[in-house]
Amino acid sequence: MKHHRPDAAPGLTGKWPQGMRYYYAAASAQAFRLLGVPRDHDQDRLLRAERRGDGSWANPEPLVKEDDPLIATGFALSALR
Repeated sequence: MKHHRPDAAPGLTGKWPQGMRYYYAAASAQAFRLLGVPRDHDQDRLLRAERRGDGSWANPEPLVKEDDPLIATGFALSALR
C-alpha cells in the first residue's frame, strides 16, 4: 500500500505508469482483496469516471494494448468487482 497510486502503475517511468493503468488497477484490487486490505475508493472513483459513453474503457497509451477496449474493459471491471 505504501507505493500504491490510484491513477497509474507505480515504480515505472516514461509512458509505462499510464500505459499499464488498467492492468495495475486489476492486479492491485485483487491483491488488496486477498490481503484483506480495504478497497481503494479513489481508484474505484477514477475508474468509474474514465468509463466511456458506450460502457467500455480504453487507455490512450497503446504500450500493452490497453488502447483496445476488449482488454482495458476486462481489467477495469476486474478492478471494480
